Amino acid sequence: MADFPHLVQNRKNQLVVEGSDILVETIFSHIDDGESEDEILAKYPELTAAILSEIYNYKKYVETTEIFSVKNLTKRYGSTLALDNLTYSSTSNSIGLFGPNGSGKSTLIKVLLGLIFPNEGEFNFSYEKRLMRVVPDYPKLPRTLTVDQWMDTLEEIYGKPDNIDFEREFGLNLETRLKDLSAGQSRLASLLPIFFGEIKLVVLDEPTNFLDAFMREKVLTLMKRRFDDHDSKVIIATHRIDEINLFAERVLMLHRGKMIADIPIGEKVETLYQLTVEDNGSMMKYLNKREVPFTLIETSTGRDIILGLSEDFWKSLREYVKTGKVLYSLRKLDKLQVMLGEILE
Repeated sequence: MADFPHLVQNRKNQLVVEGSDILVETIFSHIDDGESEDEILAKYPELTAAILSEIYNYKKYVETTEIFSVKNLTKRYGSTLALDNLTYSSTSNSIGLFGPNGSGKSTLIKVLLGLIFPNEGEFNFSYEKRLMRVVPDYPKLPRTLTVDQWMDTLEEIYGKPDNIDFEREFGLNLETRLKDLSAGQSRLASLLPIFFGEIKLVVLDEPTNFLDAFMREKVLTLMKRRFDDHDSKVIIATHRIDEINLFAERVLMLHRGKMIADIPIGEKVETLYQLTVEDNGSMMKYLNKREVPFTLIETSTGRDIILGLSEDFWKSLREYVKTGKVLYSLRKLDKLQVMLGEILE
């Protein structure tokens, strides 16, 4: 690296101090533990103050650099425009790529990973492969290996796993060959690399496809704990709002290869509720009488009322119910749903 001449890759693709076996990640851990420069130099006689300063600068660079950036990125498949002149960058530690099927999420990931090449534009994405894990939308596993052999291979490549009983937690028979796993079990096997060794960046493309609700909840909890423990950066492509909320600080919303929104999840948003009633006309009459602000949205079953809770709302609702009309539901809206609703209006 031109800006960090004393930091080089060894044969295992680990970043080390030139002319030594000192792992840069190890020095990072000393810095994170609050050790002083003198304490670190005392532990590593091969280090000089100048090289240690270089490591400090590299750490700052890694922590503040963009996960990725793209400029005028275009990718076509025949006559289909998968990415349409896309420009984006962010220094957030976790980015959610959100949108329906065909919006360009998977194509963007494949371009960043160098699996396909764009027709036009520029992109920047560079991380140590040893410290990165990628779970694609349709992963290809070494089919002839058993689950146990697969885990041994992962340990050899990345290092020891977390203290997790994968057979019990994931319901995987260690003697089963990967080619004989069900769709859900194959997805679980494809997630296993996340739990081995040190990780600094994780790229996930629809990570919980094919999982049932119970297993999905368990896996998401384990993943979240793992990422937090390792302070990992995350890029997640998904159409699930709960996964975006769980992992992303910022959301790049895509539609037909274009960016239609860049949403900071940390922003404060008014808590709103979705009201479903038998007779919208009557309910709106009582809301209007007390000047309660609301909006209407189209749903698969008709129209619902979106509003905030207030004393005047509850008075209006009691008045509505007294007429014998039915209240079907009142549920809190997800913050991201609210923001997306405002964007798509």
